[in-house]
Amino acid sequence: MYRFLCAAFLIAGCERAEPPKPPDPLDGVELPVVAGAGAIAGEAAHPLLVVTPAALALDGTPALALRDGVIDPAEKEGGALGMKVPKLVRRLAEVAGPHDGIATLAMDRRLTYRLMMDILYSAKQREAGWKRFALLARAHGKLVAFPITLPDKAAAAHAGGLIEKLDETSLTPAAVQQKIGTTYSAGIKRCYKKLLATDPRAGGTLTLGLTVTATGQVTKASARGIPALESCVTAAMETWRFPMPRDDRGQPTEASFQLKIILQGEGSDTPTPPAAILQSPPRVSEEKPEEIDPRMIISITTADIVLWSFTQLEGSLREPKLKVARSDPGAIAKLTGALAEIAKRRAKTTHTIVIQAEGATPLQTIAEVFDAARPAFPDLVLSSGFE
Repeated sequence: MYRFLCAAFLIAGCERAEPPKPPDPLDGVELPVVAGAGAIAGEAAHPLLVVTPAALALDGTPALALRDGVIDPAEKEGGALGMKVPKLVRRLAEVAGPHDGIATLAMDRRLTYRLMMDILYSAKQREAGWKRFALLARAHGKLVAFPITLPDKAAAAHAGGLIEKLDETSLTPAAVQQKIGTTYSAGIKRCYKKLLATDPRAGGTLTLGLTVTATGQVTKASARGIPALESCVTAAMETWRFPMPRDDRGQPTEASFQLKIILQGEGSDTPTPPAAILQSPPRVSEEKPEEIDPRMIISITTADIVLWSFTQLEGSLREPKLKVARSDPGAIAKLTGALAEIAKRRAKTTHTIVIQAEGATPLQTIAEVFDAARPAFPDLVLSSGFE
């Protein structure tokens, strides 16, 4: 009997001597849950950024403390938008190995789009050196990932890349584009109609430059690129008004913008496709419209998910292709269907789609939109959105 007990003790001791498994770095992180249609197999790639409401860890090492999923404003730089977190930039720059891989982001589904953008733009800073990213989620019990990219322009560059913000203030490119599209595009249209009446083939690229003063008035207005339109459009721009721009201290300041409009009249033999960012020109050539890149955008507002196109070939911001309430249980299914239908008709155009969202949008919603978009538009580009 004694020998039996001793043997049992030795066996148990040998079992306890086996080295324990390393802890899963994702333990305790409530990743977004998706259907999985648009995802790829997920891997804990290097470097792995794990973000909970309390902290951000880089490859298992604490890198940044958070408070209820928010970065301390004192940790951020870059003006009102606060896109850069210097401490995180330095930590990412210290990661060993080549920086041409994918920096993988595992974020708790309760965290926000604003936090994700702060992290990604910090990682993309030249000092940090990362350019490719992926967001992890779970689908049917498995780990999946969504490859995502950021625009090459500064954080405030407008989705689509045709409007550029030259100063860092509270007045965003999205706000300027929306104001022009809903209020001031009629003036540009009137100028263009007059030109088309005398020359139906007139068109080209019109570059607009403007500065919004601390009172919201427009100065230094200029329109260049189509000589017959320059004086008319410049005169119209001088009457424009925008919300007062403020600096990172909340003080009134100036903000300058530059944007391009591509106009093409009926019968024009210019190879540039129609892509007016303000409002469709009065007459547009219909030759092979399915081969024109519509420049699709998904905008996630507080209440709705809006699908539209920068060129307005597949809906505009005012009259979108699809607008569905986020509270609608079938919202993601409707978005998936609309995107699949567009991609099928426009198989020869780009497979890129821009996603922009309000900062407070939870990561669960963002991941669901990624999941809906990627089967039809595999290249997901993020925009800083409407803020």
